[in-house]
Amino acid sequence: MIPWFSSIQRLCHKAQLNANELTSITLHGRPWKALDEALINGCSMIGVLTDKKHSPKSIAKRLKLFGFEDYKMLVGEHLDGEQERISSLSLDEIEVQEFAALNAVILLKNGNQARPKSFPDSCYRTLEGRPRMITKQALRAITIQALQLSDKHSFWDVGACTGAVAIESKQLYPGLDVSAFEIREECDEIIHENARKTSTPGIKVFIGDFLEKNLEEMAEPDAVFIGGHGGRLKEMIERIDGYLLPGGRLVMNTVSEESRTRFIEAIQELSYRIDNEIAIQINDYNKITLLGATKTSI
Repeated sequence: MIPWFSSIQRLCHKAQLNANELTSITLHGRPWKALDEALINGCSMIGVLTDKKHSPKSIAKRLKLFGFEDYKMLVGEHLDGEQERISSLSLDEIEVQEFAALNAVILLKNGNQARPKSFPDSCYRTLEGRPRMITKQALRAITIQALQLSDKHSFWDVGACTGAVAIESKQLYPGLDVSAFEIREECDEIIHENARKTSTPGIKVFIGDFLEKNLEEMAEPDAVFIGGHGGRLKEMIERIDGYLLPGGRLVMNTVSEESRTRFIEAIQELSYRIDNEIAIQINDYNKITLLGATKTSI
């Protein structure tokens, strides 16, 4: 085997770019996850191995959809061949160009302005007529801290509503696999719109009754937030327990003593360890109790 430079490295050299600043990913036969992570991380130079589905055009479209218009694209076609062509174009220009199937891409960020990881409540679209039905910004920060996501791989936001907790979890931990579950059909559009507004690609949205969802093909979570339970808290916790990995975190916020009691009773029956119970008062909103538990390895 003779070692040689990759197509991205060769494109970087031909364009006289500093390869030390390069973050290389492949989308060849793979989902968008690696690109989404690099974008949320604000990488200044992203090398991308493409395929037919993840072409320069489709990459440009995704960047524009989620507001990453501060990138331009370098496309190298037929590198080292007789038909070699290297183009430096804006995302708008990319969308009207045709490119050879054999290509490599480098995304170059204009400037280094950092994007926010948390957003004011006013940034989010909410359910019509129910503007208060959102986990408030200060409470989102405490909730995400209680979920202990820094070493987690898969996070479920059950009863996601606006998707705010899922969105800010993805922003803080871009490599995390994030799934948002919500029973209301209108929240499908709301969550996707909020993800676009906050430049947060990669959140998987599932609409329908969580208790009836087929979860067998999903990555088992090691962290779950219950944002809503529709009066079926015990059944929901039992369903979650069937998938939550040992050592995983289960967190819920509640305004009622009845829900607090039912949460504690349900997880004690399942041998969880309660390690968070925090009373929180935000402005003129009702007092909220944050409850957090860890699933034992038994």
